[in-house]
Amino acid sequence: MMCCQVKERAVKYKNYEQARAEIWKELIGGLYIGGESPIILFGCGWMGTELVKCFGKDIRERLVGFCDNNKSLWGTKKYNIEIRSPKESLILFPEAIFIIAIARGALEVKKQLIDIGIAEEKIRVFRLNDNGVAIRGYLSERLGAKYEIDYDFPAEADVPVVRSVDRNEKRDFRVSIDEYLGRRLDNNELFDAPVIDEYEKCYGKYLDISENKNEGEENSVIIMIAKSHMDYSNMELDNPDIYIPIQAGSALTDKDICDLKDNQGENISDRNYNYCECSVLYWAWKNGFAKEYQYLGLRHYRRKFEISVEQLRHLSSNGIDIVHLDPMYHEDIRARFSFHTKNDKDWDVMKQAIHTVFPEYDEAMRIYENQHFVIGYNMSILRRDIFDDYCNFLFGVLTYVEDYYLKRCDRRDRYLGFLAENLFGIYLIKNKNKYTHAVTKLVPYIKY
Repeated sequence: MMCCQVKERAVKYKNYEQARAEIWKELIGGLYIGGESPIILFGCGWMGTELVKCFGKDIRERLVGFCDNNKSLWGTKKYNIEIRSPKESLILFPEAIFIIAIARGALEVKKQLIDIGIAEEKIRVFRLNDNGVAIRGYLSERLGAKYEIDYDFPAEADVPVVRSVDRNEKRDFRVSIDEYLGRRLDNNELFDAPVIDEYEKCYGKYLDISENKNEGEENSVIIMIAKSHMDYSNMELDNPDIYIPIQAGSALTDKDICDLKDNQGENISDRNYNYCECSVLYWAWKNGFAKEYQYLGLRHYRRKFEISVEQLRHLSSNGIDIVHLDPMYHEDIRARFSFHTKNDKDWDVMKQAIHTVFPEYDEAMRIYENQHFVIGYNMSILRRDIFDDYCNFLFGVLTYVEDYYLKRCDRRDRYLGFLAENLFGIYLIKNKNKYTHAVTKLVPYIKY
């Protein structure tokens, strides 16, 4: 069982990176890429990055290029290897083996490559093993009677929901795959601390949205759905009176998938590759979208809140100002951020931005980087006036960070989107005595 293997290695090496690398080497064991043909890797995200790290010297020497559907990456380099379009890659390297290494949509990409003339026998699809069961089994052993795993909740990306069972109120949080993959697995105190008490000390008391009383005067609410041109075709639109799709990164594609687009009016749509779904937040903030509504929220095209229409319409009558996802527990939140961006300096630039532009947030920043919780995905529902206040803080910091790098290099990665996840937590800590917030679960769209 994989969890036992990781635990043994973590005890042996007491080193997270080594334990993680060992597992990834095992994962690519079934990916046949023998022979001498050149290799093209489709996918420049985290999965492709991890895969390249695990290639042996013989495979790395055959890697002649990356390819991706993201036009903004074409002509740039990763590991000093050029990123091209799939068609250009085929023209330059007609004999190449194409390895697809993306978290979602691999079968669609395989069909795309076949359609442009790549023989199916030259295509390999890299898949992560189904680690969910192993991770949950490991956590059950470690957590003991104090916490329980929510086996019914379809956790995304192997991030299971953990629930405290020794308190009167339920408090959920999620444990990241990084904790499973070796970080401090030899330290028995990892989950012995009262983690829920730690969360409430930093962020304040919070409510469970499932306990809402759906009575009293109804409030108005709009939830924006940030949709990508790579959208899943099987995603349903829950309630058109509440959920409004908005095309994110519209300036970077010719595809037209929504009536509302984030390149209309004042916008940062052409920098969506850095800002991710935050380009939709910026558009709504700067253009006064849904000003007449009491609440405004954001979710993704492939992730949604576990929340009913009735619960949404009774936020105000329950005294709720902010709704966000379950917090995720991480042993080291700065390391978690650096893992995604591969640039540890971003964190220091963010701190510099906060100190320069919003010095009143310095103490919240200090508390945040010394606690263990991240509220991910930039998904939230905010009272409309809070939405404006939060965006003023968020984009004040992100603009400073962006300007810092514009003077030094051309960044084309999601670093600002990842910083935004952390800035939301900092905002909550600063305002913990001012606003009442409630949590809800993340429900992913699972596509097979």
